[in-house]
Amino acid sequence: MRQKRQYTGVETLPSETIVHWDEHDPHDDKKVKIECGGCGKVRFAPPPHSLARWATWTGFCMKCAGLDRRNHGDVAHASGTVVHWDVRDPKDPHWYISITCHKCKRDSFVHKQSIRNKSWHGLCSDCFSKHGLPQKRYSLTGKYTNPFGAVIDYDAPYKTNYALVYCPNFATCGGKQQKVVTRGNQDKQPFFCRPCGTEFRRSQLTEAWQARSFNVVKKQSEKKRALELQSETEKQKERFEDIVRTLKTKMPASKISRQDILNEYHDRYESVSPTTITKRVQRFYGAKVTVENAVKRVI
Repeated sequence: MRQKRQYTGVETLPSETIVHWDEHDPHDDKKVKIECGGCGKVRFAPPPHSLARWATWTGFCMKCAGLDRRNHGDVAHASGTVVHWDVRDPKDPHWYISITCHKCKRDSFVHKQSIRNKSWHGLCSDCFSKHGLPQKRYSLTGKYTNPFGAVIDYDAPYKTNYALVYCPNFATCGGKQQKVVTRGNQDKQPFFCRPCGTEFRRSQLTEAWQARSFNVVKKQSEKKRALELQSETEKQKERFEDIVRTLKTKMPASKISRQDILNEYHDRYESVSPTTITKRVQRFYGAKVTVENAVKRVI
């Protein structure tokens, strides 16, 4: 019979880790007091509750458990920053790793996905906000007017990598703002001030609705025109068949000619040419149908 786990008292694991089941974290009742079997460090952590997890759980702290991980110890980054893989942020130990920034020489925590990124600059968050990305992307000076008409003053006395941007409508609105402008986006954005940007987006929305309304009306008009053409075709077909049936009462069907049909059209409806009659018949019954064959179909 499988032995049940005990969740009271003090338990010593095979790894020499000691679990105090009756001592809980005052802020989180799911965490219990655990003494690391490797270094003796005392911490509060949630123990595993599945039997499968218990079979491999050692109860080691982050530092001791990291000895068999992919990254552990102190590793020097290409930028000169030292990454301390065994030192984690107590608030979020799974994601945030301690580093010693090569710029300010201070310790801070950085997301481990950023550290593993091949293009990571090696700066802490404070240094990154001050110095930004490599300066070669921001080596812009003087004034520049982009295709939208915005004037960008790179020599304005603002923070590093910031420029003073004048709205394209500066002559009327007087809008200007402090922006981070790079060589990559200086020609791609209009850099409107807030009121002008709102008006610009509103005008774009109005144009979009006008275009949509025009397309709707156009489609409705085309549909209406198609229905009118269909109705006119059916009307002309009824006239043709009525004339053929009338002529049949006056003469044998084999004697009905195109000229007889033209004369009947002239007497009852309108004067039409032989070409018009041929086109109408082909529209009624098919492109290869002649007037004589159409008469046979009606009869």
